[in-house]
Amino acid sequence: MRTATVTDISLIHTQASVIDNYELGFSSDFEQVHFEFATYFSTSEFGTTNKFDETTGVYLPVRAPQEIYGYEALINYEINEAWAVNATYSWVEGKNTEADVYLGAKQISPPKATINVNWNPNSDISVAINYLYVGDRKRFEPVNDKYVGDQGPIESYQIVNLSGNYNFASDWSAFIGVENLFNQDYYPTKSQGYTYGGYNIKGLGATVNMGVNYQF
Repeated sequence: MRTATVTDISLIHTQASVIDNYELGFSSDFEQVHFEFATYFSTSEFGTTNKFDETTGVYLPVRAPQEIYGYEALINYEINEAWAVNATYSWVEGKNTEADVYLGAKQISPPKATINVNWNPNSDISVAINYLYVGDRKRFEPVNDKYVGDQGPIESYQIVNLSGNYNFASDWSAFIGVENLFNQDYYPTKSQGYTYGGYNIKGLGATVNMGVNYQF
């Protein structure tokens, strides 16, 4: 409303977006393996997104029909009492169906996969390593040689994190966490997809947190 160019507020489309969601999935267990899968679809006759106006330099709201669809899967394998592996994958896409154009990074995330390996040899020790993969999403063309709004191209990146905890006394425990273990040089999803000022910031390099907890 701050950027409205009309002279009467009644001319601004302020109607709420009503979204219909549909989801279908299943889960299954086979011995030490647990599996889940779900696919979903949502539609709105009056969705909300923005479009860059080259003439005024203002992002204008677009109230047009939208569809968002995707799927996600999870698998968990308990190898034995000490080891467990968990993996997930998700994919989502969406369009303004009236103009047949893709939705931007505000509403749509790129494909994402995770793998978690957990080691718990006993009740006092736990170690976890987490792998994150974020895929490409390049759906838009630049405007006057520049990407606008939330339409920046997203390049894939991979991150590995490590964490551990050790209870060395009845009331004492120590922990350590290493974010971005291999010091990957990358820009997070929003930093790539958003072209607005203040978002183009790199992700953290290798970062170590450690400490000791005492429970009263």
